[in-house]
Amino acid sequence: MTPEERDDGLRARAYEAAISRMGGFLARAACIRPLAARRAEFDEVLAALSMQRKNLQGSLVVTMLGGTGVGKSTLINALAGSEIAKTSPIRPCTTESTFYSHRENDLGPIAPVISDRDRIVVNDSPGLRGKIILDPPDFDSMVVSNRRRLLELLRVSDMAICVVDREKYRNLSLFRLLRRFREGRKFLFVINKSDFGVSREVRDDLAEALAGEGFRNPEIFELSALNAFKARTEGAAGLDSGSFGALERVVLEEMDRAAIGRIKNSNLTALVSNVYASVKAALPDGIEKGLGEMPEEARRVSRAAAAGIAAEISASLFEKDDRIRRFLLSAPSLAIGGIFGVYLAAAEKVSSLFSARLSARRALDPAELKAEVRSALTGVDASRVGLLAARARSDVLSRLEAVGVDSSCFAAGSSWLDGAFPASIVSEASELVIGRMGRFIEESASGFLRSVGYNIVPAAYVAYFAVAVVLRIGRGDMPDVSFFLGFLVLLGAICFLQHVLAERGFRRRGGRFMAALSDSVGALVLSRIEPAVVPAITEFASGLLRDIREFRDTPRLLD
Repeated sequence: MTPEERDDGLRARAYEAAISRMGGFLARAACIRPLAARRAEFDEVLAALSMQRKNLQGSLVVTMLGGTGVGKSTLINALAGSEIAKTSPIRPCTTESTFYSHRENDLGPIAPVISDRDRIVVNDSPGLRGKIILDPPDFDSMVVSNRRRLLELLRVSDMAICVVDREKYRNLSLFRLLRRFREGRKFLFVINKSDFGVSREVRDDLAEALAGEGFRNPEIFELSALNAFKARTEGAAGLDSGSFGALERVVLEEMDRAAIGRIKNSNLTALVSNVYASVKAALPDGIEKGLGEMPEEARRVSRAAAAGIAAEISASLFEKDDRIRRFLLSAPSLAIGGIFGVYLAAAEKVSSLFSARLSARRALDPAELKAEVRSALTGVDASRVGLLAARARSDVLSRLEAVGVDSSCFAAGSSWLDGAFPASIVSEASELVIGRMGRFIEESASGFLRSVGYNIVPAAYVAYFAVAVVLRIGRGDMPDVSFFLGFLVLLGAICFLQHVLAERGFRRRGGRFMAALSDSVGALVLSRIEPAVVPAITEFASGLLRDIREFRDTPRLLD
């Protein structure tokens, strides 16, 4: 294998890898809306690139462009040196294309673009060896499909020759169409029928029109294809064919095999780079940053939803029916025994006569406690919980849409935060609350040191009273009823004052427990929402981000 053949093989593999990578990316990134909108266009371009890559060592493909009657067929005959193309002042309105090829050329690489309606004209013209000339239907005919056909042929062309005359030279619609293909192809512009005279204004006007469509310093040839054909086939002397010789040297004489290879490689490199740039430009601004932030955004949404759902559950427990809240605020008093405990029990009995307050003593029954909690949680608005879960789902999907991704690609087939979620989370929260409240009550009922502390003052007063009674009896002074009533009143006053102070401590401890319980419910809800949302969106966003970054690395394949 020669060094040239080895280099050609390396370039061919690099082109194939780049085209394959872009095609794979477009297939995997079908959920990116701007890419999906142009998917058909990109697929057609990549298919054409694939054909050109296969024809990298094949014939130079030249497309002849022009309106009706400008002399395309005559120019083809002049270049071939024989009448291989039929000429007529009025071209038929047909969708057929004609492929002019030397019989030694291989049409296999471009076979996919040749349809059953097309004609293949094989010839022995030495000048066409290694070149295939495509003659599409006239661009300005009334057949709409001719335009689509022209686009197909241009995509597989290495060179295009645009033929005009002094009357039909400012074909802006054609130039505007060619603008899409100006990168990666060699364009030559021919003003035919120069034997009738071509003014400088016509040439300058044509150059200005081409410049307006992005063709800077276009190669323009003024010639007479008819005179050139007669000179070559009839030996007619003295006919002015203009710059036909210069065009012929560019198309035929200077395009040897090495030059064709250089042109095709240069064209294909530019085409692959142009397609890459087009796909890259179609990516939404900030999509990589947005996808990179999706996991944290999903966590934020999960936390917000969990807080909302936990608030709904806590409200049902402690606000809609405040019996449990009031019970928990007084539950720390369960540990208080002795004199002060008797006072508290009596005060609770008296209070229960005038309110529906949940009795701490009664709630010690685990079965009744469960019933109270479940009864309270029946007030949880399942539709509200479902709405909050749905909002979390909607927020995640909206974030995807905001960066240009079709959210249905992520949501399709997913069961995260589905309709069964509200009932299951309320059930789990119920069991959590029952367990935590049971432990809290047990802890509250076992506070011996607190009981001793709260009974010091009442017990001291009782001891003082007992000593006073003994001393009075010792002096022979029997206490009367008023003495004992005074004792009871003062003892009640002491307990009452202590109760006022103790109630603040009870409520503070109960309030801390309720806050901790609400936090635990929130953590429970978050532990169910976050695993349902974050890993799924992280995997989806990371995969898409990985595909984009791999696609952005495509140019390195051509280095």
